[in-house]
Amino acid sequence: MYNSTVFPNLKDWRCGFPVVERTASWTDRHDKGHEVEKFKALVGLLDGSAHFLSYVGIGYKLLLNIEVFHYIFAKLEEVLTAEQLEGVAVTEHIDYGGRDSYIEIVFPNVRCDIAGRGDVAFRMIFGNSYGGKSVSCIAGAIDFFCTNGMVTGSFETKARRHTSGFTLTGLDKWITDSLDEFTTFNTRLQEYASMTFDYTSLMALTEVLADQRVISHQFSKSFPVNVLAEAEGRGGVGITEVSVWDVYSAMTTFATHADVRKTGNDHEFSTRMKRMRDADVVARAAAEWYAPIAA
Repeated sequence: MYNSTVFPNLKDWRCGFPVVERTASWTDRHDKGHEVEKFKALVGLLDGSAHFLSYVGIGYKLLLNIEVFHYIFAKLEEVLTAEQLEGVAVTEHIDYGGRDSYIEIVFPNVRCDIAGRGDVAFRMIFGNSYGGKSVSCIAGAIDFFCTNGMVTGSFETKARRHTSGFTLTGLDKWITDSLDEFTTFNTRLQEYASMTFDYTSLMALTEVLADQRVISHQFSKSFPVNVLAEAEGRGGVGITEVSVWDVYSAMTTFATHADVRKTGNDHEFSTRMKRMRDADVVARAAAEWYAPIAA
């Protein structure tokens, strides 16, 4: 039985829904059923009703969300100190009708001040997919100024497929590697905060990013306003300079808080994660644009 004083038991959380394997089949125009030998179907019982999740290969190994996430919780308790674990906050996210599930964990005691303009804490997102992707880990940070989410630039680089020989052993290295990445990430954010320029240069940057298709021409119309609003929110109205950190923060504000267009696929969290990846791309492009100015 799962027992932890740090992390929740997910048995009664939405992500803890049961999943079963069923024979994959199709029906011809004469209503005759045909079994598909090399595939099987995954069906989940979510919110009181059955949901088809996906067809998977016969070699797919079913690992329930609760198995994966509880194992990760145990590994976190093994690898991290009591001080690092104090006050952890866990949030679940479910996309594509239950096919993809994520556990987002924020560690408020593992944090860094960004030149007095932001306070970011270590964040890890673990995913489990019933057919769509794999078991995955995304390292990043959360900005406490406006609860913006960030990723460290490598989007879902740590992942394993549900093959027949798959085991959960070795995931502790994901944790230690992610902590190292967080340290490197904070150094980069400090550098972003030191890359300052005036509003005229911000307009020039906006044109460059749009021309390079790093941001869309449509989004470029509101981009300078968003960056300036972010900078004034942190530094006060009437400031004369913004920074690459403000650019990044404006993009992560959009990623975290802007509405996601509703579709039948129910993919809000996955969309926000893509936006966070895009925010990192924009910040790196802005830093490259700034380099010759500072030289």
